[in-house]
Amino acid sequence: MRRWIPNWLLGAALSVACDRGESAEAASAPGAPAAAASLAQPLSGATAAQVDRASIVAFVHRWAQLWSGSDVLGHAALYAPGFAGSERVGELTTPYDLTGWLEQRRRARTPGGRVLVPSIELLRGDGAVAVVIEPRQVAAALSDGAKTSLLLERAGEGWRIVREDVIVDDAGKRRRGPCTDLLEQLARAGASVRYFANLAGAGAASPRWSAVSSHDDADGRSDDGHVWELWALLHASAGDVASVSRASPAGDWAREASFCFRSDGSPVEVIDRYRTLLPGRQLVDDIVTTRYSRQGEERSSKTVARYLVSGKPAPVDAYLRPPPLLVESVGQLPFAALLRQ
Repeated sequence: MRRWIPNWLLGAALSVACDRGESAEAASAPGAPAAAASLAQPLSGATAAQVDRASIVAFVHRWAQLWSGSDVLGHAALYAPGFAGSERVGELTTPYDLTGWLEQRRRARTPGGRVLVPSIELLRGDGAVAVVIEPRQVAAALSDGAKTSLLLERAGEGWRIVREDVIVDDAGKRRRGPCTDLLEQLARAGASVRYFANLAGAGAASPRWSAVSSHDDADGRSDDGHVWELWALLHASAGDVASVSRASPAGDWAREASFCFRSDGSPVEVIDRYRTLLPGRQLVDDIVTTRYSRQGEERSSKTVARYLVSGKPAPVDAYLRPPPLLVESVGQLPFAALLRQ
């Protein structure tokens, strides 16, 4: 049967994961079509303030710049005493101390290959900030699909890296399904992909939707200097696909979801990824994949929750996970009015 999300579960905000912010969503009443609504994790008093996103983003870009160049001492100065690092390839994990890590990172960089960080996901908890990125080297690509997790602590007015982990994990890649080809087209961000952003600030009473050309365009036009919610949409003869990225401004969680629709507008598949930082500084990567019949009934649902760094199963009862998102048609996307203009 269809899964409706009651109004009393709603009213908190979701936002962009890649150094983006938060926007409120409304839900329809039980028995009426749901419109991309979800429960957001409640914020405790200790985490209600917005994370210092600007200084962290600047620090990560400096980390990438110094790793790209020949300033070995400057790169080393970004790391805290007692630093620990690791590289996990599948199920094999290799630990490093700071000396070994800096040498390993030096070997991983191709001479002349400038390191870029196209997106930054921030999560805060247990006295630290975790940053999840997928760095790339210009003219010398790093391992395909490799993620890097940086654990940062305050050091005076700035930040220092207390832990860095590189994860190369095929298990985290998407299995081929009924919407794989369309989602791959969406990810390539070609000319046929359209972007929409809520440009209102985090405290705004209502969203302000606009078509945008890119993440940077949305950031430049948003009230807060970074957009709180960003969608991508691709229309094709085989159907439509959309994706959204969000994160809590307080850094409590980050979220990405993709939606695939048949040519008749009915949902085929929803993939909802949720990340949070648990006590003990354990990063959880929780993915729910749900498939639907033409009548809108749930055919199957699979949840895979793992610790991002180790790849080991994570207990789903150790954190508050919002219910998976459901958008029943392109016409129910929160920016749908813009499609009719």
